[in-house]
Amino acid sequence: MAIELSVGVPLFRAKYIGWLCFEGLLRQRKIDFEWEIVVIEEENQECMGREVGGYSKPLRKVGCVRISYSPLKKWIPLAKKYRLMTDMCSPSSRIIAHNSADDLNGPLWLHEVHKVFKDPKVDWFKQSKSIHYNIKTGDTVLFDITDMPQRTDCIGRAIRLDLLRELPESKKRKNCDKWLFQAINEKREIRFHIDKSNNWKHGLSTWGLNNISSTSADRFKSGDPPWYECPINIKKTIPPVILKRLVESAKYVKLHDRGLPWKVKKIVKKKIVKKKIVKKPVHVHLSGKRSDRGGGNGKDKG
Repeated sequence: MAIELSVGVPLFRAKYIGWLCFEGLLRQRKIDFEWEIVVIEEENQECMGREVGGYSKPLRKVGCVRISYSPLKKWIPLAKKYRLMTDMCSPSSRIIAHNSADDLNGPLWLHEVHKVFKDPKVDWFKQSKSIHYNIKTGDTVLFDITDMPQRTDCIGRAIRLDLLRELPESKKRKNCDKWLFQAINEKREIRFHIDKSNNWKHGLSTWGLNNISSTSADRFKSGDPPWYECPINIKKTIPPVILKRLVESAKYVKLHDRGLPWKVKKIVKKKIVKKKIVKKPVHVHLSGKRSDRGGGNGKDKG
């Protein structure tokens, strides 16, 4: 068998929340194909680092045959990460599904994605609903873009890889869903598949330990479309062990260094330059080996 699907995981300061996306991937069901995970992460005090490698063995039980991990010495924009993750995918892979560090996708996510892309007419898989969870307060809200077909910013996105291999260079830091759509749609009209399963009820998009959206907390109170009162009791749809860990993660919200480098440049300068903290990067090979060498293309097999 050959790898048919890739999951792209862009990490940045994900030490306290990155576990969530991997726990969701560990719980994928009805997998009858080989898939891989490609990870890009900046080296800093809040990176996951070697923790990523710890998921390699258990992920094999759900069909993940390869994890490619690429550490970065400097921060790069999210749009550039998307481009690099595309290059890291196996040549045989036909699809890339994007999984943010702070998102938990439902257990049938990859099954549905793989099934849908058997139709060569599908370019883009998207979910129209997602539950959003405030780590700090425990509140939930429903994000529903069912009646907004032009929106592409829901969790669980998957795209045909051949459409991404010619992405233009970009320094886009946020709203990359829209940027991806526009970049592809300029060349051809995108053919969407909107997932109508109930898989979204078993997933979460979280707020509190992310880095880009500083105003998302306001959406838990607004009630303005596409934000609605959540009709789902997540205690019945999300594994108890995950909910427990999310509750415990609330203590890290104050410790988490929010924002992108261009927003917190002065803070970083004080912490690193003034105290003269210099760390030698350690590269973790997901085969279990450890190396202090730099460089390379980051494509180490797990």
